Amino acid sequence: MILPPFKLYKPRNIDEALEVLEERGDEVVVFAGGTKIMLLMQWGMARPNYIMDIKSLGLNHVKYEDGKLTVEAGVTLNELIDNEVIREKFSLLHETIKSIADDIIRNKATLVGNIVDAAPYATAVPAFLLLNGKAVLRSKEGTREVGGLDFFVDIMKTAQKPNELVIAIQFDEIKGKAKFLDFKGDSLFAVVNVAAIKYSQGGHDLVKVAITGLTNKPVIVDFSDQYTESKGNVDAFLRKAREYIRSEYKTEVIADARASADYRLHVTSALVSRALEVVVHE
Repeated sequence: MILPPFKLYKPRNIDEALEVLEERGDEVVVFAGGTKIMLLMQWGMARPNYIMDIKSLGLNHVKYEDGKLTVEAGVTLNELIDNEVIREKFSLLHETIKSIADDIIRNKATLVGNIVDAAPYATAVPAFLLLNGKAVLRSKEGTREVGGLDFFVDIMKTAQKPNELVIAIQFDEIKGKAKFLDFKGDSLFAVVNVAAIKYSQGGHDLVKVAITGLTNKPVIVDFSDQYTESKGNVDAFLRKAREYIRSEYKTEVIADARASADYRLHVTSALVSRALEVVVHE
């Protein structure tokens, strides 16, 4: 299929990229992997006037220092799967990335793109939330960081300004037990994604869950109090967690061609229960 016409920018460095965004930020689609925008254009669902390819900006580094991981915007998913630090110290992120699409797509797609896209079903967002993720944004005015749920404003909309470029995503190393689960049905792309984590902080056990694909925006739920109150009764804890998901999000759950609201809520509560069971199991 022939793509609709557009102007392609290929900046040679970050300064040139920021100049483009300063001038045409509202009209420019930025890509490093391009796996989504190219499909949308082929299907006639997107007709951007300007596309900016940032693969030549040198944003292809993965850095680990003092318990913090920085993944720059040009790093592909398969490069992260092969990274020893991520495999050993960021197992939740590693497990999450392995579940995204297939090997062919992961050779092009980037972690930053998956998160910044802010699709309701974005696979990497739960790990971003549970590992205290932050987006590093740069403009001609300087650099700022936006973390957690503050980064996600609405469907396909983030706190990124038109003149800003997301140059990296940062994660904290959290030493605990974590699990990622998704439901894809008959698609390469997930309907619902769930991540759970349990770790100790200040002498207390913290148990949290993050979800995408349930509502318009990502969800993070702190089950720490319920876990403490269960006093080791795992079955009772998991039952309360399922009931909470079903009641709290009953009126917010989304529906589309791949899953009705009721089915999506059922799948989500089941995945939450299964993920929590893994992380709280002694």
